[in-house]
Amino acid sequence: MKAVCVHRFGGLETLVYEELTRPVPVSGQVLVRVRAAGVGPWDAWVRAGKSALPQPLPLVLGSDLSGVVEKVGPGVSGFHSGEEVFGVTNSRFTGAYAEYAVVDAAMIAPMPKRLNYVEAASVPVAASTAWQMVFDHGHVDGSKRVLVHGAAGNVGAYAVQLAKRAGAEVIATVRSRDVDFAHSLRPDRVIDVQTATPYKGGTGSVFTATSLCLHRQNDLAPLVGLAGQHFVGQTCFGERKHLADIDFDLPGIEQIGYSVQALRCDGHEKKHRPDAGVRDLVRIGLGNG
Repeated sequence: MKAVCVHRFGGLETLVYEELTRPVPVSGQVLVRVRAAGVGPWDAWVRAGKSALPQPLPLVLGSDLSGVVEKVGPGVSGFHSGEEVFGVTNSRFTGAYAEYAVVDAAMIAPMPKRLNYVEAASVPVAASTAWQMVFDHGHVDGSKRVLVHGAAGNVGAYAVQLAKRAGAEVIATVRSRDVDFAHSLRPDRVIDVQTATPYKGGTGSVFTATSLCLHRQNDLAPLVGLAGQHFVGQTCFGERKHLADIDFDLPGIEQIGYSVQALRCDGHEKKHRPDAGVRDLVRIGLGNG
């Protein structure tokens, strides 16, 4: 089979398109004939040798994928040959840039019928990150107010829609060029961070789902005007400081917790679990309606 490999860490020049032996699924794995693979910043970090996890060389890049089950490994139930699936390859986020990939069965799900292969391959990491922030950590429901910074981004856009689906009041912040797109996601309020003036109003608890560095929220706080309890959920792709070193000081807001999704944690615990959200996304009808 053909695959995109890395034999040494570095830039784009390290990518090699070559012939490899088709992998064989072992216990708990499924062999997938790849029809589309997603591309994310985490792929560049793996390629550059900046992954939080050991990455033995040579390796095949790629995590998000969609395709057709070719073979089911020992001990795997719930999948069969010929079935269309999507998800993430494994916890190391490698193996998808190939004609065939062995994937952990726990990290894939049946592909939504209304999505094509390319669309499905773009979903797993971004949507699962949003799911974990909104539900696993934010426990968002109809009683919550949810503030999504960077709502036009991949994670942010999913967070807006998931929180609205849960019945929450959703406030989205974006740049001027993304205002129309943000409105299309149907939050209760859209804030253009480049033109907005300080807002006087909101009180009570708020869960913040953000793809920004935590210290950036200090600058945005006056535009939102929220006071009361505040729980932060953050997706942090790349380097970050330890939470204890982050300046988070919003007047009138009581900080009640942090939730961090991180692919690279500079020695701290890796907490991003794509498998926790892919099947949940399908369960709520991501594309089957």
